[in-house]
Amino acid sequence: FDSDTPASNQLSNYNLDFEEQNLIQIWNLIIELAKNTKNYNPNYKYGIYQISKELNTFTTDEEDNKIFDYPELNGYLDVLRTNLKAYYDNRITPLLFKYELLK
Repeated sequence: FDSDTPASNQLSNYNLDFEEQNLIQIWNLIIELAKNTKNYNPNYKYGIYQISKELNTFTTDEEDNKIFDYPELNGYLDVLRTNLKAYYDNRITPLLFKYELLK
């Protein structure tokens, strides 16, 4: 959903409820924070996986604790993952059962 992608263009055609708007707002914060990282390449379009693996860098201390180079980015990624899981559990899973895509 980075700027000017087919997904971001299609998204503008939908009426999003509060929960969906909140997810998009968190995503927009993540994108802005990702653009300020050292490894960001403006020629790429990033998704959550790529941001997590390539831009959310960290070091480890002597006790193997992760020390994130961009703690705010890491925090918003965690919030987005948690909210997406809740959204999936509350909105998507019931539809999958209803239409017997899951049994």
